[in-house]
Amino acid sequence: MMNNWSVVDCCVRDISDTGARIRCDNPAAVPNVFRLMMPYDNSIRDVEVVWRGASLFGVTFTGPARRAPPRKW
Repeated sequence: MMNNWSVVDCCVRDISDTGARIRCDNPAAVPNVFRLMMPYDNSIRDVEVVWRGASLFGVTFTGPARRAPPRKW
């Protein structure tokens, strides 16, 4: 179970039923396994990084979408 929370600004460029392509300034700083929060529908997904580039990386969804917990900011 993941209990550590940190925030990395990113932009989901493409999304499908199985994964997403994400842009951020430093993909190498993103852990291999994390939870991706999608503010537009208040969902959260467990993901695993499957490839990394200079400013993009790809993830596969490893669990179903679920409602995100309340944010304190």
